[in-house]
Amino acid sequence: MWNSRVTARWMAPIALILALSACVSAATATPTPTATPSPTPGELLMRAADALRGLESVRFELTHEEGGTQMGGGFLVTAVEGQAAFPDRATLDAHAVSSTFGIAVDLGIVQIGSKAYLRDPLSGTWRVVDLSELPFLFAGVNVSVVDALVDAVEVSFVGTRDLDGVPVFALKATVSTEVLKELVPSAQVGERLSVEVLMGQEDGLVRSFRVEGALLAQDTTEMVRVLRLSEFNVAITIEPPL
Repeated sequence: MWNSRVTARWMAPIALILALSACVSAATATPTPTATPSPTPGELLMRAADALRGLESVRFELTHEEGGTQMGGGFLVTAVEGQAAFPDRATLDAHAVSSTFGIAVDLGIVQIGSKAYLRDPLSGTWRVVDLSELPFLFAGVNVSVVDALVDAVEVSFVGTRDLDGVPVFALKATVSTEVLKELVPSAQVGERLSVEVLMGQEDGLVRSFRVEGALLAQDTTEMVRVLRLSEFNVAITIEPPL
């Protein structure tokens, strides 16, 4: 009986001490941080658009997974590579096939504002041409891609990848053909294109812009063009060749 009374007398203070300790621990414990919501696919595209707007220069490459883009003079452009200095200068080499001679040729093009220059693939001489004679206008390629990103609908997040050692987000969407007219003046109106955007996870810059569908009236719906961007904000000088 005595042991029971002693035990009961000491149990109450012990219980009180344990309860107080628990309260103190709960009050001083570091709170679990609330997880930050991930950006939505649409928000990621707007981040990419903002990053493109801030560019001063870029290197670009345009390829076709098959076929090419028709250019005046019987040339089929299969690939393009060059540099753009924003807001209105670009220099590039267009790799093409001549339907007249059946040979591969390289066309040099320089665009400065509203003026354009073309290097003849046979004579190597430069001449002034109208902008309407060019299949692509890369002097404002960053703004052209921004227009497409802003226009995009049905945007979805595909996942993450590694592109040339750069971690990127992959997103898919659809855009209207006319928003790319600043880049491809002969783009048709009223059609939709499927696009895939690969943007840097850290800087938001678009590294790859893949376009599937009939951008031009003569394209098939299976036509695929891939625009790759790199060497962002590298100092370059583009002057008239004449």
